[in-house]
Amino acid sequence: EVAAPNASQAYQAGYQRGLAEGRQAGREDGQRNTWDLEGQRELETSDSGYNPTVGSRADYQAGYREAFRRAYAEGFGQR
Repeated sequence: EVAAPNASQAYQAGYQRGLAEGRQAGREDGQRNTWDLEGQRELETSDSGYNPTVGSRADYQAGYREAFRRAYAEGFGQR
């Protein structure tokens, strides 16, 4: 899965990281049967794995948040 094709490199990088971490967090919470998307520490900072060489931190965070939210729901359903 890829973010919008015209998204910046930083957004794309954040999106990819957010997908992986969101899916994992959703899977873990799904096993406990406890939906806690807004309580995710990773979602608050949204800069896990950020490296300045990819570009803007704000773009990275935007991509991360969008993907994390989508992937969390997906992971939660895969119990």
